[in-house]
Amino acid sequence: MNTAYFAWSSRFELVWLSAPEAHHSRNLRWHPSTAIAVFDTDQTWGGRDRGIQLFGTGSEARGAAKRDAERLYARRFKQYESGSLEAYRFYRFRPREIKLFHEQLIGGGMFVTATVGRAPSTGNAPRSTKPRTDGAGTIAGVSRDPLPWKLVRRGERKDFQILSVGEDTFADPRAGRVVRLGTYRPNPAHFTNRVHAFVALDCEAVHDGTPDHGEDVSVELVPKARMRALATEGRITHALILATLHLATLEGYL
Repeated sequence: MNTAYFAWSSRFELVWLSAPEAHHSRNLRWHPSTAIAVFDTDQTWGGRDRGIQLFGTGSEARGAAKRDAERLYARRFKQYESGSLEAYRFYRFRPREIKLFHEQLIGGGMFVTATVGRAPSTGNAPRSTKPRTDGAGTIAGVSRDPLPWKLVRRGERKDFQILSVGEDTFADPRAGRVVRLGTYRPNPAHFTNRVHAFVALDCEAVHDGTPDHGEDVSVELVPKARMRALATEGRITHALILATLHLATLEGYL
C-alpha cells in the first residue's frame, strides 16, 4: 500500500514517482496486479462523497512510456524538474476496470462500474471526436460519441452550457441559432437526470480549440445526409447520441 502524488492521461492511465527499493515497488516487480483509490481527503462523513477506484496493472515505465510519464507528471506538477530525483523511477498504471462513486451526480450508495477497452490497432482507448455544424450543411464528428455534450447541474443555466460547447467544437453557436430539440430521461428506472438536446445552426469557426488537460479532441466534417447511414451501419452506437439524432430527424434537421 502506498500514498503518492500522481498525474493521469486521457486513457485513465496514472503515473507516479517512487523509489525502486520501496516495498510497493518490489511488489509490482513480483506481481503487476494493482488497485488504486482516488478521493478528496477534505470530505466529511454524511456529506455528498465522491471517489473513484481503478483496477489494472502497474509497472516501471521504460523507454517511450517513461518519457510520456514524465511529460504528464511535469504538466501537473510545475515544480518538478527533469533529472532532479534520480533515485526515483516513474511507474505507470493501466486500468482494465473503473468504479465511480459520486453521490451528487448519481445518488447515494450508487456505484457505476465500467470496463476500459483499447483499440486493437494502436493499443490506445478509442478516441472521441467532437463535432461542429457550419453553414455548408455538414456535421462534424464520426466516432462512438460524435456529438458534443456538457453536464448541467440543478439550478445552472442551460443556455450557458450550450454556448460553452464551442470550447470543444472550435465553432461558436452564438454566431447562428441554437434550437431546442427536446428533453428525454436516459435512466428513468433509477435516476432523475435528463438529457436536453439542441441543434446549433450556421456556426462559425472561431479558434483552434481549447481542450482540457489530457483531452484528445479532433474534428471531422461529415455531410448531414450521411449521419443516418452512420447510425444504421453501426458506426454510431451510443444510445444517447442515437436518441438525439432521432429527435433531429423528427424535427427535419437530418
